[in-house]
Amino acid sequence: MKHDNQRLASIRPPLVLAIVGGLFAVIALRVVLKAPPAAETPATAPVAETMPVFTRAHASEAYGRLRGHLDARHPGRGIADYPGFPITDVPKAYAMIAIAEIDRCRRDSGHDPGLADACVQWLLEHADENRDGIIGWGVPVAWDAYGDGSENPPDTEYAISTSLVVQALLDWADFAPDRDRSRIETIVGEALRTWAEPARRSGSGMIAYSLRESDRRYDTFNPAAHLAGQMQRFTGRADPELAARLSTAADDTMRILLEHVQEDPDGNWYWNYSIQEGNPNDLAHAVYIMHGIDSYAAGGGRLRERFDLPRIAGHMNSFVPEDDAFLSAWPTFREDIAYPARSYDIGAGLWYAASRPGLEAISERIGGFIPMYLKDDGLYRKYPDAGDKVGGDETAIGEYQAYILAGLSAFSR
Repeated sequence: MKHDNQRLASIRPPLVLAIVGGLFAVIALRVVLKAPPAAETPATAPVAETMPVFTRAHASEAYGRLRGHLDARHPGRGIADYPGFPITDVPKAYAMIAIAEIDRCRRDSGHDPGLADACVQWLLEHADENRDGIIGWGVPVAWDAYGDGSENPPDTEYAISTSLVVQALLDWADFAPDRDRSRIETIVGEALRTWAEPARRSGSGMIAYSLRESDRRYDTFNPAAHLAGQMQRFTGRADPELAARLSTAADDTMRILLEHVQEDPDGNWYWNYSIQEGNPNDLAHAVYIMHGIDSYAAGGGRLRERFDLPRIAGHMNSFVPEDDAFLSAWPTFREDIAYPARSYDIGAGLWYAASRPGLEAISERIGGFIPMYLKDDGLYRKYPDAGDKVGGDETAIGEYQAYILAGLSAFSR
């Protein structure tokens, strides 16, 4: 979803500097260790001379502590990062918790799958929350995603929410095939069929941001890429007719991504937020693109060989500044804005980097910033703090705790 980071990115530079200048003045440097040398390749370009201390043992301990805060019956319920900060159930939170917990269960046969099961059952039971007859998931509040006055009603189906839920459900079907596989495959197949329809695509022909007609005028890369990856993944489970539809939608989306690829100063690949907006994605949204392309390639997408996967993953380097002050919300090559990542971003970044071979050094760097977000109660604040309680946003957004949980799970492997 397009939250404050992406909107802030479009503000004129002088105003941005005025907004964030005070924050930078209070973030202190931390004790660091020397990082191991990295190979001079696009995917592992030099990131810095130092590395904050945060071990896998620390991550495992933090995971258990954060997990203990979750409501066993409603794990994805918490403060939502929307106007009024309501306490509500967010499908993406349930999805990310399920993804994290399934990951733990796969690595530890003694890990209780009950929390993952609770998330999956909630997602299955709320597959058509707005009762419009369309299977899909969104957010529980009204939301004007693009700030153009076209406010979408609560529980509008969004591509990224649907895609993350699909990923979680398919992960569960793989992990516990005797539990809900048939029901999951039916629901996922119905959801993906709708998104693959040509009439529901964006103007460019790629997967749309949402199922609302007013949003189709925007060609937004990150949700389209992630959902294309899950479509390609599902082709192996779908009947031939549906598999062909999904493969076509995924290929069409990936073809448009190839037409709009950018190169960062290190020669790595990245994408702007949309065809209409020339700003690079923030960390969380960049991760959606990287993950989606990886899933598309792993699923045998027809255009997979045209994507330089190491150079795409290498764009992660752009978010780690050399001074260790904070993890950057946007690529550091942007000279018009510098702002710390939210807990949403660092959770997503750690989840991806720690899960992908070749990004070990980056995952260690990102992991080193985790303590800046940790509150005394074991939850994670929205924005980082160096420990002086100045400049950080103390709000513990429920959905962002789920992303942190997924990142900690991946990092503690």
